[in-house]
Amino acid sequence: MIFLIGLLGCAGPKPNIVMGRLPNHSWHGPIGEASYSAAGLVTVDLGSHTQLTTTTCFKDAKTRIGIASNDARVAAEEDGTEVVAIEGALEIEDCSPQHLKATMWARFANGGRVEASINKYLKEANSP
Repeated sequence: MIFLIGLLGCAGPKPNIVMGRLPNHSWHGPIGEASYSAAGLVTVDLGSHTQLTTTTCFKDAKTRIGIASNDARVAAEEDGTEVVAIEGALEIEDCSPQHLKATMWARFANGGRVEASINKYLKEANSP
């Protein structure tokens, strides 16, 4: 029974919840706004000046997150600079220009980590 409770506690965040940790602070809360641009760019506010950006948007998609990825990245603004995750994964259950359902995790070189379960309607991003 204790083993089962331990497994349930490690199941990751609940829907539309993000958990993050950077060297100076940690946070746990709701996913912020999410948008889809005409160019096919999806952005999701992960709280605490952290954002997921991806061009991958189709059903059952899996992509890596990181500095070398052209498809998906997670960046955090820390001490006035942008820190980009060095590794991670984005697993999309469903995605359209109107809605994103996905899970993700990312790790930063400074030991920080963020993970989220996303189920958001996407707003149309403003055009430049």
